[in-house]
Amino acid sequence: MGGRPDRAKLEEELLERVRKSAALFYAAAAAHAKAVAEFGAMLDHPDGTHAVLQTARRERHAMADYSRAIQALRDFLPTQPVSLVVDDEPDLRSSLGRILRRDGFQIIEAENGEEALAVVRDLGETITVVLSDIRMPVMNGCDLAKAVREEFPRIPVLLMSGYAETRPVDCPFIAKPFRADQLLAKLRDVLSNRASRTTERP
Repeated sequence: MGGRPDRAKLEEELLERVRKSAALFYAAAAAHAKAVAEFGAMLDHPDGTHAVLQTARRERHAMADYSRAIQALRDFLPTQPVSLVVDDEPDLRSSLGRILRRDGFQIIEAENGEEALAVVRDLGETITVVLSDIRMPVMNGCDLAKAVREEFPRIPVLLMSGYAETRPVDCPFIAKPFRADQLLAKLRDVLSNRASRTTERP
């Protein structure tokens, strides 16, 4: 007799599907860009046309698969708060995820600001809060916070850093290292301010 599905397992499977499909899409997009750079000037030649069309087709298929994975995750996510945890250190992302899960959050991870912004754009206000390191490759936390604030003003961003000189002046911030209770208290404060803004919004 079948039991109830394990939601945590299903969630992890969906998140892994999103991660894998995103990696395939980025790889396909890079391959297509390379093909255009190498063969774009010889599109009237069969070899050039074939290379560009093949990589464009792979890119479209990868994008469609990524979109399906994101939609499946969006349909699955419950009404519990969802935190997007952004840091280029996997061990730290994992530690933060454990802290937040114990407090009732669903967790989505990203390893840099560019990847995180793509997730926010796909999931929108399904994301309750973004918790991001400041110093990261590709796109740093401050640039991520600015982009999220401009495109999704109802999604708060809490930045963190172990470097005092990187402290932002216009965004909630918590200094590393911090205890679990300090992080949760700061998040509650950030979310309380978010609720006030949402209530006051006409």
